[in-house]
Amino acid sequence: MHTAKAVVIRCMDFRTVSALRDHLVGLGLKDKYDLVSVAGAAKNLVDPANPADPEFLIRQIAIALSLHRVTEVILINHMDCGAYGSVSFASKEDERARHEGDLKKAKEIIQKQFPGLQVRTVLADFVQTTSVHAEHIGEDL
Repeated sequence: MHTAKAVVIRCMDFRTVSALRDHLVGLGLKDKYDLVSVAGAAKNLVDPANPADPEFLIRQIAIALSLHRVTEVILINHMDCGAYGSVSFASKEDERARHEGDLKKAKEIIQKQFPGLQVRTVLADFVQTTSVHAEHIGEDL
């Protein structure tokens, strides 16, 4: 059986691909994670555009657990996310608060379904057009 350490659920935004891959490598996860990319990431669990979206993500976690025996889920949202309508926030602080709240709720949903899995939440923000600052929310590493 092939094993992976984590399943990473992240937004599909092309602007974050390289920087978040580098961040995951820095966490020691090079070639050790299953990847699920979906617009909005955590939003699909807590405020889905489609009623089937939460089930899709839960099923992906279940598959990663069954096939690759993952021990953790890393859930990554990012600022200036089109799925969240970033331009509609009154301030960057409001946008950040929404992401942090959604990440917390999504973590609770995942932990309820999979109590044996560790769940880490990350909020990435753009530093330049080709890099992001990834901050782990509500946890000590």
